[in-house]
Amino acid sequence: MAFNPITVNKGPSAEPHIYAEDDASIFQCMFGEDGILDIGSKLELSIQSNNLVRMSDGVLCIGGHIGRVKYADYADLTIDNGETGYNRNDLIIGSFSNTGEHTIDTFEPQVIKGTPATGDAVDPKLTEGSLYEGDHLRQRAIARVKLEGLNIVGIDMLLPVIPSIPSLKALLDELNGKMPVIQSGTGTLAYANYAVCTARVTFPEPFEEIPDIVISPIVPSEGSWNSTRNSITNSTYMIAGKTKEYFDVRSFSVQDDYTETLTIQFDWMAKL
Repeated sequence: MAFNPITVNKGPSAEPHIYAEDDASIFQCMFGEDGILDIGSKLELSIQSNNLVRMSDGVLCIGGHIGRVKYADYADLTIDNGETGYNRNDLIIGSFSNTGEHTIDTFEPQVIKGTPATGDAVDPKLTEGSLYEGDHLRQRAIARVKLEGLNIVGIDMLLPVIPSIPSLKALLDELNGKMPVIQSGTGTLAYANYAVCTARVTFPEPFEEIPDIVISPIVPSEGSWNSTRNSITNSTYMIAGKTKEYFDVRSFSVQDDYTETLTIQFDWMAKL
């Protein structure tokens, strides 16, 4: 039990201190999951015949361990013959195995044959051990090869493509550009012996374009108005004008004989 320094230099006589599982732990932290990296053909699969599927170039991550098919190269995967009258699902997988810590590892694409069925075919079971926790075998399905009778009728990609940092940044920029810009607050209308009044509300930050605006009057507190002669329901509120910097609210009341100042607040929300 010990801490293992990795990004350090040691003397020429020192024992090896960096192993594949060390780098795999780092990559697993970075990528967060098994997947196909976003480069090249992304291990695209094509049907060559009813017994052969070809894997194009790309990079595969299983448990943080990395393998690849080089650019302009390919890997051929053999599919066993189908059976007339039966359906079958085979899985093309990434398989990583070892026999213990610091032993010889095996990492390769494989075909796991499914069980023929007269009805709906099911995928074969895989062993998805945790390499980080010390398990010796991890299998992850890259794709499903569907057979009906003697024929391969389709390939379903199953392993996600892990996006690159630039593609994530581009996606975030796009999402941020689509997010609505919202500002809100409270305004005040003050009546003084008059049935019409206008209030101007200045936005805390100017909008890039003229926004949509919604206002909602707040019922005044008791004693702030003549409740026997006026109420919130007998007034009409409207947006009298708006710009990118401010908007005006106007209220028309059916009463025109106020004998005292009447203050009414309203909530507002502006959205672009």
